[in-house]
Amino acid sequence: MTIVYKAPWQVTSDVAHEAAFRIDLPGPSRGSWTLSYLPSYWLLTEEQAVSGLVLAEMIVLDTDFRTAGLDLELAEIRAGELGLTVSTVMMLLAARASEYSGPTMARTVSERDGAR
Repeated sequence: MTIVYKAPWQVTSDVAHEAAFRIDLPGPSRGSWTLSYLPSYWLLTEEQAVSGLVLAEMIVLDTDFRTAGLDLELAEIRAGELGLTVSTVMMLLAARASEYSGPTMARTVSERDGAR
């Protein structure tokens, strides 16, 4: 686990490039936490948020869950703490990664050929 910065209001990871934030706006959700790869209305405890970051790191580090035995069990426990499955977290992280990876080759070729 390489969570690099832990403050009372934020936890970040340099491996997964994700973060957890504490909600400090006045209201009923004040003091709850949210993860950058989950919808903002998904409220968590600080422990759940840190667990979600650790799970994201496991996934980004490309843990081979098919042969990892204990790693798979730990990933399932961490995902369960969030009320999700490992597969769902993988899909959420993949969707976020595709937002930042730029145009796909297919789009680039289509644009080059004039098909818009």
